[in-house]
Amino acid sequence: MHAENFPVASFLLPRAQRAAVIAIYQFARYADDVADEGEALPDARLQALHELEQNLHAVYAGTASSLLTPHTQRLPKHLFIDLLSAFKQDVHKHHYADWPELLDYCARSANPIGRLMLALFNVNAPEALQQSDAICTALQLSNFWQDVAIDQHKGRVYLPQSLLTDLHDVNTDHYSPEIACVLAQASDNTWQMFVQGAPLLRQLRGRFKWEIAYTIAGGMLILKKLKTVHYNVWKHRPVLSKADLPALTCMAVKLIFKHR
Repeated sequence: MHAENFPVASFLLPRAQRAAVIAIYQFARYADDVADEGEALPDARLQALHELEQNLHAVYAGTASSLLTPHTQRLPKHLFIDLLSAFKQDVHKHHYADWPELLDYCARSANPIGRLMLALFNVNAPEALQQSDAICTALQLSNFWQDVAIDQHKGRVYLPQSLLTDLHDVNTDHYSPEIACVLAQASDNTWQMFVQGAPLLRQLRGRFKWEIAYTIAGGMLILKKLKTVHYNVWKHRPVLSKADLPALTCMAVKLIFKHR
């Protein structure tokens, strides 16, 4: 759950919400690191995540403090619980059978972040929530596709096994035309999720609208870069840099005007 593909509480956000967004990110980042960073054994990771969940319940009961701020403690607790459930799953599940199984994981590992953001800005229309889910899932998947080689070294494969089986048990250990084909198909599916989610911009206002436009643009640009390197993430891992700011701004402006 890395933030390199999109802004986290950038200057575009109003100051009143910026601290809350940082707290949400820090909570998720910390829990994610507990789940899969360092040398701890699985049982120890699960215990640490269980303790974090108990602390979360205590925070909402007003009997403990945590990474969360007063601004975030008015947000739906179940969204934080969903995040923790995904991180617990990370401890023991490293492969996904098909798209539904992977999307279920994204629904808990990524989508709660978008819903928490919308709650901060009092956006709660059902259509907006669905569009936010599409954007957040697409961001998560874009990160998976750029990190296929890195995750493989950790024993993780987020590409649905059904895609690999369809192409005669493609090996994800190294680049091949077959794995490029799989990544191209996965990236095309992800691009369509961004397209489905982008109309959310019509329901947003001001600086928050620009923040989300840049976020979508960041994910879409990663997908474009994947295509440019022919999906060979073993040799070229696409990342965003300051040099991409003009392209990101152009894409964000186009999204804003398309979804006025």
